[in-house]
Amino acid sequence: MGKEEIDNSPNKYLLLAETFDNPYKLPFLLEDICKLEADRSLRLALLRIQIESDLRMNENIQKYACQRYVAQVIEKLLFGELLLAWEEEESIEEIPPSSEGYD
Repeated sequence: MGKEEIDNSPNKYLLLAETFDNPYKLPFLLEDICKLEADRSLRLALLRIQIESDLRMNENIQKYACQRYVAQVIEKLLFGELLLAWEEEESIEEIPPSSEGYD
């Protein structure tokens, strides 16, 4: 990306890039992130990051788990829900106790 392209990039994407480059800055950037306009292009960018992180998780689990977490936190803050949230089963069947003893 050239200097002109960076200068013309919307500030929201530069803020996101800074957050994804160093996920440990997220707590300090929350105020600025909460001021972002929650539009379709931003949500799609967050979804792309989540999908790419899931696909590359085996390459560097810590890096991509952090990126996925950051994208999910930002999406939840700005949009109130996650589009790619996996629903967990509400009820888990219990395994009945065995009648056989393990003496």
